[in-house]
Amino acid sequence: MFEKLVKLSFYLRKIKYSIIVKRKGWKRTVLDYYKWELDDSGSVYNKICSGIITEEEFNAHDSSIVWHLNPKNTDTCLNIGCGIGRAEKFLYNKVKEIHSVDISKAMIDVAKERNKDLKNVHFYVNDGQSLSMFDDNFFDIAFAELIFQHVPSEIVHAYVAEVYRILKPGGRFISQIPTKKKYRFMPKELCAWMTREEVDELFSSFSHMDYDSGCTNEWYHGPIVIK
Repeated sequence: MFEKLVKLSFYLRKIKYSIIVKRKGWKRTVLDYYKWELDDSGSVYNKICSGIITEEEFNAHDSSIVWHLNPKNTDTCLNIGCGIGRAEKFLYNKVKEIHSVDISKAMIDVAKERNKDLKNVHFYVNDGQSLSMFDDNFFDIAFAELIFQHVPSEIVHAYVAEVYRILKPGGRFISQIPTKKKYRFMPKELCAWMTREEVDELFSSFSHMDYDSGCTNEWYHGPIVIK
């Protein structure tokens, strides 16, 4: 009985957010739900990482999927969905340049302030699906960390096409695509959960895909793909 009630609650939640997304659009729904447009930068840390309160604690959290790409000091790096610039704090001295994008202007404003002394780090507000501010074949590595569970599948497809365009030949990309097993109760209008076969198709334009060296687990498909 309890299991049936849990499934019913998930189903009702799925219907609820499907309706909200159709009315407000995925971008506005996500920004409102996570309160990513809050003006109070002092409390923004709690909106990003649960349990992290202080600047010192936030900056000490240096784990990231980007390390699977083995960044080099000659690499120009792209961070999609950078939030308030956590990764940049520990990545800036490992690569040549970092260019980071996010849909939230409030987040980018905080990220700029937090990283203002890092001369090789640059932040941009984008439209949530394109990377039009960058030229073709510009980046050596790119990553999108804990982002694609917040957007519909067509946005993920748009981003992947853009990543392919802006990566140099041989450039490397890693992301986290939500698995159907763990996210199937989320509306597809808001969460791009996929099967393994759908992920294979998503990255079919790339020359190589490696699940073993990436960050795949039961929650996310996380292959490294190479242009």
